[in-house]
Amino acid sequence: RIRKGNLSACADRIRRANLAVRDLNEKAQDLIYNITINYKEMVVTDMPAIMPVSDLKNYTSIINQVSYGNRIYLTKNGRGNCALIDMKELDELDKNKALLQLMSKLNESKLSVRDEGTISSEELEKELGI
Repeated sequence: RIRKGNLSACADRIRRANLAVRDLNEKAQDLIYNITINYKEMVVTDMPAIMPVSDLKNYTSIINQVSYGNRIYLTKNGRGNCALIDMKELDELDKNKALLQLMSKLNESKLSVRDEGTISSEELEKELGI
């Protein structure tokens, strides 16, 4: 039984509990998503496919071996020359590279604001001569 005076306190506890549960659910979903992504990234062949460029004479059979996570490394005179990679994997690598560059720039900005501070819009206009 809840007394009238305790009703708002109980409602507040329930609200905080709901927020905590929602926060835990979001964290759990993020964790599951990250685990799934990491698992997909780990799915690769045990041994990389390495072959000489001269094997490209039969390029159809070589291209058929390329799939997500299964690259083919081509050598020329016994040294690494180039790689064949699945287009979806390449797109993801490009997207991750761009995201990493963006995060790096954002971190630089955050450090700059922390170390050097900011200026007001009036100071900016004065500096730009507007």
